[in-house]
Amino acid sequence: HTVEGSYEPGITSQEVSTAAFKFALELRVFDSQWTLIPVIDSQVITEDWTVQRVGADVVPADNVEPTWAPVPLGSDTILVSQELDGMPSRRVLATNVPGLYRISFTAYVFVHSARNLRSLSLALLHPIAAARLRVKQSGK
Repeated sequence: HTVEGSYEPGITSQEVSTAAFKFALELRVFDSQWTLIPVIDSQVITEDWTVQRVGADVVPADNVEPTWAPVPLGSDTILVSQELDGMPSRRVLATNVPGLYRISFTAYVFVHSARNLRSLSLALLHPIAAARLRVKQSGK
């Protein structure tokens, strides 16, 4: 899983602004039975969702980059919000088609400012293999 984000501070008197993170998660579904894959907490603001797939019969064996095909969300692959008892809901991918999947989306996270210190919190359901954050400084 990889994430790439950027933050550009707005007006210096603002205490809260947002950072944008572009996520790419790759995972494999082995069986043709319905499978639910948790992606991110539903309380995170997201947009630009795309789902791509490589069929189970054409997944490359070595470190060859697969040929991704867009997945139309519908009867066999859907993005839904899953409610859990006593816990916050989460966005999940539900599918009954085996193969290699790539899920991409953009998440927006609030950045709190206190003088020159900026902090952000990003609660994830999966570990990240690579991350990059770009902080743009406003020119004065």
